[in-house]
Amino acid sequence: MSKTLKEIVAGLSGGIIFIIFYIIIHVSLVISIAVGVAAYIGITLIAARPTLYGVEMSGANGALIEQLKNTIDEGYSKVTEIKRLSKQIKKVSIKNKIDEICTIADKIFQYLKENPKRVSNIRRFLNYYLDAMINILKKYISIYNQEVDSAEITHSLSKVEELLDTVKKAFTEQQEKLLSNDMDALDTEIELFKDIMKSEGFDDEK
Repeated sequence: MSKTLKEIVAGLSGGIIFIIFYIIIHVSLVISIAVGVAAYIGITLIAARPTLYGVEMSGANGALIEQLKNTIDEGYSKVTEIKRLSKQIKKVSIKNKIDEICTIADKIFQYLKENPKRVSNIRRFLNYYLDAMINILKKYISIYNQEVDSAEITHSLSKVEELLDTVKKAFTEQQEKLLSNDMDALDTEIELFKDIMKSEGFDDEK
């Protein structure tokens, strides 16, 4: 709703309330005007609540909205990059895992839009795991394109699927934790995954 339309609606509402009080209920002119003005101001304040992605950010301050916007915009950008990399991968099972992870990420983004105050809890998770996925897929594509058939390369490629399973599990569990308001042990889980990445030769450091 545009600002002008909101003002018109607020004005009409205030006027209608004034008419009801003054003409129909026969309240004094001063009180009727006061009630009408109060209604106008109240409706204006309600209509002025900030929105983001078409969702009303009730109770969210400017800093929180900015953090939410940055988190979701960066997240969508990383998911777009993941989908771009997926197009370079031929193996269907891996592409399916990527699609499933991206779908869960989209659901988490939608949850954050509706629950902006949870953004600080989930921001690090999204940043780390989406970056890790991009790194995993880039290295997978690089290894696959070597076109050398060896046990070491076959092992590395198979490890990608295992790592993607771990990422998918992390996203699924994180979505469940968001819904249950259980955000414990996130730092520990990330550190464990970092150790797995490094031990398998997929160090996530850029």
